[in-house]
Amino acid sequence: MTFNKMFASHANSMHRNFMLDKDGAEDFIEDIMEELVDTTMDKIYDIYLDKQLLPFTVTMAKDAILQIIDVSYTYIYTYQISVN
Repeated sequence: MTFNKMFASHANSMHRNFMLDKDGAEDFIEDIMEELVDTTMDKIYDIYLDKQLLPFTVTMAKDAILQIIDVSYTYIYTYQISVN
């Protein structure tokens, strides 16, 4: 084997190893970024739910009270009509 062939073979091997190392680093960075984005999105969603929980609870309680009042007045009004 001549020096040129050995050098070309070695250079190709070095280039291939460099590309594999680079690909591994990209995968590593991609995994870190994916974990960072997932963690961030989970935290943002939790904060969003916390901010929405109180207004939702108040709205549902208001609707329930209004429904109870409506049923009570409807019952009283119907009872008064049937008595008269």
